[in-house]
Amino acid sequence: MKSRAKFDLILGDLVVNMLDNENRQLMLKRIRDMLTKDGLAILRSWIKPKEKLLDFETVLKFVRKNYPNVNFYASTAGYVYPAYINSSEFADIDKLKSDLEDLRKKKNITSAEYKYWGDRLKYEIKGVAVPELKDLNKQFSKYFKIKKMRQGVDIFSDIYKIHFLKK
Repeated sequence: MKSRAKFDLILGDLVVNMLDNENRQLMLKRIRDMLTKDGLAILRSWIKPKEKLLDFETVLKFVRKNYPNVNFYASTAGYVYPAYINSSEFADIDKLKSDLEDLRKKKNITSAEYKYWGDRLKYEIKGVAVPELKDLNKQFSKYFKIKKMRQGVDIFSDIYKIHFLKK
């Protein structure tokens, strides 16, 4: 998005994760250019979790054990996408879909859980990029001063970061 308008506040929810490195750099530059002198950008992003889970089945076991009362998609998405990152920076959606189908066939997930994830994957074309926190901070620091960084609680402390960025 290119705009001559200036804004005091720009919010972004997971937009960083929809772009490859090149386009992420362009987006960050444009956000910086659209902020007023004292403007603030607040961006929430998925980051690679500390837990190195390698596939959907491993993620499923991990979240069922550690977060049994958290919404299925919310508890799995932040771990599943990083498990499927390929050489393109993005999650391999075809492999993810195939593994999801295998879990359904084995009855490791309910039909409702399968449908919920499947409905979201219908719109995935390239997948989701999930950078390491240090790499994301380096990208942000190229265009902004990182004023604060916050995280969620419970399961979300490991997979989401919220950056408060100033010019």
